[in-house]
Amino acid sequence: MIPETASNYSPWLRDLQVGTVVKIATEFKTPESAKIQSFLLADVTAEDGNNYTLGINKSTYYALSKVFGQDTVEWIGKDIKYMGKVKLNKGTGHFWEAV
Repeated sequence: MIPETASNYSPWLRDLQVGTVVKIATEFKTPESAKIQSFLLADVTAEDGNNYTLGINKSTYYALSKVFGQDTVEWIGKDIKYMGKVKLNKGTGHFWEAV
């Protein structure tokens, strides 16, 4: 089962431009479905005011936790910037950094 918050999951990434900033709206949590390959999921608010579900990988988590702390509840209200698809330890993935 895909979590209800995942109704706006991933397709919006297709139109995402490097440098796009979003605001974290909810705590990042482990996906409820094994079908979702993201390490953690949360809702974010885009610059246009729409809410989307964002999945992040471990590399993004570690980068954000260095700035915001390890507890993702502390991240609510913080801005993050999309850095594009980058080479990671196990291939490539979408990467976000703290603003």
